[in-house]
Amino acid sequence: MKIIPIEQLYQYNYSVDVINALKQFWKNTDYFSSINAPKKTNILVYFDNVCGEYTLKNGTKFIAEKGSIVYTPIDSEYSIKLFNFENPSANTIGINFFLYDASGEKFILDDKPILFKCNEAFQHITRIDITSESLMPCPAIMKSGMYDILTILSKNQETLPKKFLPIKAGIEYLENDPLQELSIK
Repeated sequence: MKIIPIEQLYQYNYSVDVINALKQFWKNTDYFSSINAPKKTNILVYFDNVCGEYTLKNGTKFIAEKGSIVYTPIDSEYSIKLFNFENPSANTIGINFFLYDASGEKFILDDKPILFKCNEAFQHITRIDITSESLMPCPAIMKSGMYDILTILSKNQETLPKKFLPIKAGIEYLENDPLQELSIK
């Protein structure tokens, strides 16, 4: 399947289709596995008040700490063991979705899971979860939230050309000026 790396997504023309979001409440002994049952969608999982140890089919392991987000591509096979439960309502929020390029072809962000440490996306994840669980889910709100999340994640991964690194802080300051009172001049 075609791969568009997350750092290129910020400037890429794509569309997203959100299938659903699901908040899952865990207990101290909970474990999930998709080994020999690959996932058929892309998934973003937010770890709220709990940590998870991922083990990929090839044996590679990584830890998703509280507040982190894990992207798993279509056809991923992995297991997760949950630990460090902060409170009895420890949960994860999983969002199932598809990505399409401008010609309508499905793509993934990588052929293996990606771990993100990004608190900025939490409000958008929560908005998608609440909308998905409502009596009348609104696809537009869920898609809007996914675009927001993917934009945040891709912008955080975007690499600036080396010639602009000395003025990176200034560029970010100008881009984040909420009132647009400043100009590049």
